[in-house]
This record gives sequence, structure tokens and C-alpha cells, in this order.
Amino acid sequence: MKAGDRIRIQGSWGELTDYTLEMFRYCLGYFESEQEREMGRFTPLCYIYDKGPESLECYMSNHGSYHTNLVPAWMDLPKEF
Repeated sequence: MKAGDRIRIQGSWGELTDYTLEMFRYCLGYFESEQEREMGRFTPLCYIYDKGPESLECYMSNHGSYHTNLVPAWMDLPKEF
């Protein structure tokens, strides 16, 4: 993926929202709105992974619980969309 690509994310109430990826502070992601952009609240792609069908909840001493095999929680949109 690269800056300019489009993704679609399903929100907590089931609504679908499209975003255009961009680089911000050497990181690929998106701003949810112009207000978020003004405040500098950027969402990097690495923050929108979720549990998948093969994910397991594990525990690591001195670190706590975590999930394995996370999958992207977005859909890639075609270039001409």
C-alpha cells in the first residue's frame, strides 16, 4: 500500500467509511476528519488490525495478555473507485 490508496473501514455501528491513505510523520495511515487533521490525531494502519479466525489470546509474563494472528480490519478499494 502507498499514499493515495483508498481503504474502507466498518465503524462500531456498522457504517462504512472511506479514507485516502497519506504519509504523516513517516507513517502510512489516515485522518478521520479535518478536525482530527488540525489536532494532529492521525491513525496509522498498524492501529487498525483486529482478531481473525485463527487468533488466539495468549499471556506473556511481565507484559500481559495479547492476541496472535491479527488481520487487517479494512478493505482495499479499487484504484478507479
